[in-house]
Amino acid sequence: SLADLINNVESYQHQLVRVTDTVSAGIPFCTKMFCSEINPCCNTCNSSLQFTHEDTHVRLAGLSCSGNECNYEQNCPYTPGSTVSVLGFVRAHTFEDVTNIRIDVTSSELINN
Repeated sequence: SLADLINNVESYQHQLVRVTDTVSAGIPFCTKMFCSEINPCCNTCNSSLQFTHEDTHVRLAGLSCSGNECNYEQNCPYTPGSTVSVLGFVRAHTFEDVTNIRIDVTSSELINN
C-alpha cells in the first residue's frame, strides 16, 4: 500500500513495487514570461502526477501533465482524481529531516472505479 511504502521507504529503496492509489497533479513548474492581454496563457508548464498519503507526496516520475498555466491539468495521461496502478522502482532521498520519494514508473494503468 502507499502508506506502507511511505512508512518503510528505506526497505523499498531501489525495489520494484506496484502501488495503486488516487493520482493528483503536483506543483507545476512554468516558464516565467510576462504574458500580454492578447496571450494571457503564454507560459509553458509541466507537473508530475503524484500519490499523496496524509502530508506525504510520492512523485510518479514518467507521468506528467503539460501545457500552459491555463490548461496543464487537462493534459495529463490520467485525470487527477483517478485511481491508477503503477509499477516502478522506488527512489528516496533524505536531506536534513525531509525525505523526497519518487517512483520511476515503468508501466501504469487506469483502475475502473
